Amino acid sequence: MRAWEILGEVVKAANAADAFTGEDSRVSSRLQTSMMVVMSNSTAEDFDLLAVFSHLARADLLRAVQLAKTFTGEAPRAVATLAISRSILEKRKQG
Repeated sequence: MRAWEILGEVVKAANAADAFTGEDSRVSSRLQTSMMVVMSNSTAEDFDLLAVFSHLARADLLRAVQLAKTFTGEAPRAVATLAISRSILEKRKQG
């Protein structure tokens, strides 16, 4: 239930960011002390819209479709729609 609430906020933030596509998620960190600086960048596929909407579609297909429609950007809306479609096709393969 909490995921659906958070995703409403995610969509609002994504709609405010013109360059957001929903792909290529990264986590960046920086640790700085008086003696050194350590920076780290890594991918975070679990935060991509593809992974998120795939899981959501399995939980509640219609709600995932409605949420995907709320993206104003063409790229994130397409990624979410493709994730939902992929989820449906994978479900049919298994069943």
